[in-house]
Amino acid sequence: MPSFFGVLFVSLCWGLGGPLSFSAVQTLSPAAATFGRCVFAFLGLSPFFILDGPRLFRRLSPRGLMLLTLSGFLLGVHFYFFIAGVAYASLATTVMIVAVEPVLILAIGVLGFKEKLTSHGVLGILFCISGVMIISALPNWLSGSSNRGWGDLCAVLAVVTYAIYYAINRGLRSEEARMNLPGGVLRGGFAMASWIYLFASLSSGSLIFITTDGQKGLSGPLDAKVWGALIAMGLIPTLLGHSLSQILSRRVHPIWISLMSPGETLMSLLIGWVFLNQSLRPVDQLGGLLIGAGVIIALLGEIRKKDSSRPK
Repeated sequence: MPSFFGVLFVSLCWGLGGPLSFSAVQTLSPAAATFGRCVFAFLGLSPFFILDGPRLFRRLSPRGLMLLTLSGFLLGVHFYFFIAGVAYASLATTVMIVAVEPVLILAIGVLGFKEKLTSHGVLGILFCISGVMIISALPNWLSGSSNRGWGDLCAVLAVVTYAIYYAINRGLRSEEARMNLPGGVLRGGFAMASWIYLFASLSSGSLIFITTDGQKGLSGPLDAKVWGALIAMGLIPTLLGHSLSQILSRRVHPIWISLMSPGETLMSLLIGWVFLNQSLRPVDQLGGLLIGAGVIIALLGEIRKKDSSRPK
């Protein structure tokens, strides 16, 4: 049950990422928006960085230092491709980001970490992916529209970089157990996340200078709306959502991590319906029901597995 609520919370936080990114790139380049997102996430966790960051860094093995650095650099690159996909939106962007990630995460869990998949977990993921496909792709397929290009490539690269980032974080679980930081799981997880966002800030900052769109500068003033979008991006989907997903990725079965992306789609729809007065099309409602059913099936499978493992 804690895994279910973790998925729900991360999905809700991530659901705000797309709208906030869209707001930011109306003025900023994707690279600049990514840099702002990472910097504000790091600043939000700076107390944990000051209290526990140096001690954590000293206790890491050389392998752990390498994994932590790679995790941060890859996360910054992933954020850039995600935000660039939002800025240069196309038909396949949303579909690839939310529908392919679960498959890759499960493949990494099975092949890389020898995790076992239950029939409930596989069925739940199939329901979720079907729901995402119906919401994102079906209306465009029926209308015969197609839009390929840079946005599609950004979506593919965002998916790939996220999958590698997940695998690296999964590999850090032995390091986290060995460090035995004070303050429990959350404090240690936030301390590790602060290092990850520091490295993500460095990688995304470098993209401002080496990407074409990073050289374009501002398309308008940095008013309160832009600053608000950057701060909210750094604190809600990043500091809260991604920090918790990092902690969970080192502790729970990959099936739960793979449910976060379809959950993000569902939460985005609900946020738009409740707060932005956006109507829910029949395909949205059908897709949402399938995603919800997939999460419930996976949850029931987890409960059943725990019940069967208890001594009788």
